[in-house]
Amino acid sequence: MKYPKPTIFISHIHENKEVALIIKELIDTIFENALNIFVSSDSESIDLGDEWLNNINEALKQCDIMLLICSPESITRPWIAFEAGVGWSKGIKVIPLCCFGLTISNLPLPFNRWQAANANREDSLNRLMKIIAKVFEFKYNEVRWKDIINKYSLMIKNTEENC
Repeated sequence: MKYPKPTIFISHIHENKEVALIIKELIDTIFENALNIFVSSDSESIDLGDEWLNNINEALKQCDIMLLICSPESITRPWIAFEAGVGWSKGIKVIPLCCFGLTISNLPLPFNRWQAANANREDSLNRLMKIIAKVFEFKYNEVRWKDIINKYSLMIKNTEENC
């Protein structure tokens, strides 16, 4: 299956699903659904009856940017490292987003190879949107989206506090 739009792959573990979906919603909101955002645990990326491993494989092949939801738990899981390795071997942007108490300075190999950000910080989310805009040659006006970035930053903080 060939995706009709450029693809961002959000790598995460099931326990971090909410953060992955918040990041997806933020990107969809800012870039007005101009991108395919693959999140394995949402109902859009893998439909009932799909061979889930094939869907993940296709999204990995076609992705142009990979976001890694990095938490203390996720960085110990083989799938996250595997998916990160696919991004590395493709030579695409791989961006670790730290959450649930994991700090950038505590990222182990292979995740600390890439410049990371804090998923719950407005400045990090703003930087992420600038990078996405640059890679896909979209326009992004940080003043226009300031309130939205703040809203999603708070959503991620609330998710972290409630888990």
